[in-house]
Amino acid sequence: MQKIVNGTLTQYQILNLNKPKTLLILHGWSQSGSDWQTIANLLPKTHQIILLDLPGFGGTEHLPNNPSIPEYTQFVFEFIKKLSLKKPAILGHSFGGQIAINLTAKYPTLLSQLILLSPAGIRNKVKTYKKFKIIKKILPKSIIQLILKQLTSTDYYNASPKHKQILKQIVIQDLTNKLNKITTPTTIIWGSEDKEIPYSGKTMANLIPNSKLIVLYGQDHNPHLNKPQDLAQAINQNLK
Repeated sequence: MQKIVNGTLTQYQILNLNKPKTLLILHGWSQSGSDWQTIANLLPKTHQIILLDLPGFGGTEHLPNNPSIPEYTQFVFEFIKKLSLKKPAILGHSFGGQIAINLTAKYPTLLSQLILLSPAGIRNKVKTYKKFKIIKKILPKSIIQLILKQLTSTDYYNASPKHKQILKQIVIQDLTNKLNKITTPTTIIWGSEDKEIPYSGKTMANLIPNSKLIVLYGQDHNPHLNKPQDLAQAINQNLK
């Protein structure tokens, strides 16, 4: 399906159409809604499941200019309004989780439930990155590349020039001060073997009121791709 959301051609899928409850899934960086198709088929039929392609991924156009978390957050808010979704639940993975955190903090009555899978909300390297920006002008290019590789993920090196510009902003946006503003019931899920995003599940659970933490032992950053049954079971047990 496609709709125009504030001038952006937007691609999404809906499973279990017209069910009374809705779960909107926000995928991670460099992925798309189709990567969640297997999980969606394992979730309760009591919910319509919406797999949204975030701007610049899948079939959705880029947002104008050089967007960052606030712009992606506003896009998701406008998408929810465009589809007239009433108190949906949101599941945000990685980059999608970062957007979901900001959305829930900004619009505290918008959602019925928040599920975060290895969200990129706490950026421990923000201060280091800012210092790096100051000194990079005097360093050899080869050293700059080595440092940048430590400050960002491998996604940066696989990204298009447009996505690299977006990533440079996203990796320095720390949302720690937003966590205690979230009043929506929250479930945090983290793979014990996640090497992409450093584990900060306990910190998030301590900072977000009315939240619980689930650790998927033996799983990595992408359990929806590698062990979907285990992740689906955790979601099913906590989806209201």
